[in-house]
Amino acid sequence: MRFGIRTLDELDVRGKTVLCRVDINQPVDRTKGTLKSVNRIRACVPTVRELSDKGAKVVLMAHQGSDIEYKNFYTTRPHARVLSELLGREVKWIDDVCGPAARAAIAALREGEVLLLDNVRFVAEEQTLFEMKLRLTHEQQAKTLLVEKLAPLGDLYVCDAFAAAHRDQPSLCGFEQVLPSAMGRLFEKEYCSRTGY
Repeated sequence: MRFGIRTLDELDVRGKTVLCRVDINQPVDRTKGTLKSVNRIRACVPTVRELSDKGAKVVLMAHQGSDIEYKNFYTTRPHARVLSELLGREVKWIDDVCGPAARAAIAALREGEVLLLDNVRFVAEEQTLFEMKLRLTHEQQAKTLLVEKLAPLGDLYVCDAFAAAHRDQPSLCGFEQVLPSAMGRLFEKEYCSRTGY
């Protein structure tokens, strides 16, 4: 434990379904359907690889695009392709976030497999207007659609989205209320560098 927060060293993840929030938001070339940068995706690889290598069933949640205007949203499909290349193993992808298709895909995961869900901001409660206007407590966020649908399928929650951790949204704050939680390696690295450790 560091700074009162669990690390991956304290989790037994083998055979467990780990819901992992990452920040892989990148500039997109919409005409080609590709990413203009892969830096943030590369940064989360150590956490995803460690969880997969240790036998976890890894479910990645991420956002893509600014949510100030809906037209800025984009699918996370190209992110799965890049992550597959960087990991050297398949990263499954599904065009759903917490509906029946996503839940079925999560339930079908085997040890070591990785699944990236589509853009969490396709779910209204992950948008800025929802966050700023309703100002839900973390306990209330644990009762939102995203958490209520996915948490029963998960055994553990890992937050590796340090750059998005200031946001007050269910994928960042709600799961911690209902699942044993820890920070990922990128989060740990960033937090330590900012505190001088």
